[in-house]
Amino acid sequence: MKSFHNDQTIKDRYIARIKAHELADEIIKGQYWENGKGCAIGCTIHSDNHKAYETELGIPTWLAKVEDCIFESIPNKNAKLWPRKFLEAIPVGVNLNSIKAPFLIFVLESVLNKFDHKRFPGVKKAINNIITLYKNNEQNIEKFRTAGNAAYAAYTFDATYSAAHAYATDTTYAVATSTSVAYAVYSATDAFAANAVTSAAYAAYAHAIDTAYAAKSRTYEEFADKLLELFKTCI
Repeated sequence: MKSFHNDQTIKDRYIARIKAHELADEIIKGQYWENGKGCAIGCTIHSDNHKAYETELGIPTWLAKVEDCIFESIPNKNAKLWPRKFLEAIPVGVNLNSIKAPFLIFVLESVLNKFDHKRFPGVKKAINNIITLYKNNEQNIEKFRTAGNAAYAAYTFDATYSAAHAYATDTTYAVATSTSVAYAVYSATDAFAANAVTSAAYAAYAHAIDTAYAAKSRTYEEFADKLLELFKTCI
């Protein structure tokens, strides 16, 4: 599948649609498509069907899910610009699945910055194992299954003695962000690899050290910036 089905006119048409919604202040959070207003997905395809990105735009469903996830989680003034930036950054006629692994590596590496490695070495090891599988272009699904199970097991073990502290101080926002983005990918693909990423992100959920809601928004914006950067590398 090639982005915009290798047709510049398709890209131009959808960007024009988004620009019109942007100028009319019709890009809003909290609903897909209703009464001429909607979210990033709704204002792009005039429905709530993420899979339509593939048939209409030649964009993988997992990327539509990530676009949606980011849109709903960044500050409103930036969210209104996000659908246009997303489409404008995607080259015509490229394989967007080529950036899935680099993006998920970035998501996982962001998780590593948000918990105490000395206190939770099992979580660190599990996440690093999955990062290594992606970097080595591992194709053995069983290895991803095993790594995902190990990540979840590390979370379960550590949570037994740390969850009370974590939840009492509400220290989950930043890693929850990574979990949400990873799950957006997982829910749109049949790859067990994405499930492993979700497990790894969730493994650190109770151990994040960044407590402010603003930090959650910054994390999503970092993911948005990385996605736009990766679009330039598509082939």
